[in-house]
Amino acid sequence: MHRAYIAKIVARLRLLQPAKTSTAPVTCTYCSQQNGESPDFDPNRVLVLSKTTRYEFEKRRFPDLNDDQLQRLLSKRGSDYGKIYRIHNVHKRNIEKITDTLEKRKLEYKVVSRNDFTIEEVKKSDAVIAAGGDGTFLLAASKVFDDTPVIGVNTDAKRSEGFLALPNKCTVNFEDTLSKLLTGKFKWTWRQRIRVTVEGGHVNTEPVDLHEEIIGYPEHYDRHHNPKDDSIQDLSPRVLPVFALNEVFVGESLASRVSYYEVGINDGPIEKQKSSGLTVSTGSGSTSW
Repeated sequence: MHRAYIAKIVARLRLLQPAKTSTAPVTCTYCSQQNGESPDFDPNRVLVLSKTTRYEFEKRRFPDLNDDQLQRLLSKRGSDYGKIYRIHNVHKRNIEKITDTLEKRKLEYKVVSRNDFTIEEVKKSDAVIAAGGDGTFLLAASKVFDDTPVIGVNTDAKRSEGFLALPNKCTVNFEDTLSKLLTGKFKWTWRQRIRVTVEGGHVNTEPVDLHEEIIGYPEHYDRHHNPKDDSIQDLSPRVLPVFALNEVFVGESLASRVSYYEVGINDGPIEKQKSSGLTVSTGSGSTSW
């Protein structure tokens, strides 16, 4: 049996939002700068987290196929290869716009994909730019353990609205946006996150990113269900090394399976449940449900 303890954490995520006016800096409401001083943002090293586009995902999934072969495969599955490739190129152009702007400002930067986005990389950076959509922003927020600010840039501004990202106009003119941030014309926004403590055997030692794996496939199923692995037999409580900005879902890895669980709040009574699972939302995530 597994027990999962879900708790709000004290540490908060710091977001950057540009000021509505370009003539005067906006004072910070929720941080230490409440005495009229301009908020401070002076990074030396910026970590740019680039989302995985559908094109990149399919290329990684079928590494032996060239573009023509991949196009035929996706067409058979009913996907519009031309649209997928165009969206990929739009994203890449916006990544170049971000990196070109950072270079002009003589700021050190590193671009990483979700596979290379680690807590260690975050610790070496003064700021994180989540370049993609809300999903990319949520990934960035999950591995920030201190007050390193996260800046969301929607790299597909014409087709989507990133609710956690800066306004879409900031993508179009990122150079002006960065200038405002570096001169204090912005405000901090703080968002609470939650994390999970798991107690029980057969808990994966390292988190598994389901975005990159289809768990129903045999090669991935064995990785999630391996009772012979002695490294996952520890029954002591273990805090999962990620934070949740939107929500935590407790349930079966395969969504088609019914979850059987007991739920309680603090020291209250325990109630048995059978359902698709349990979702615990933060203030940020509650609006999406």
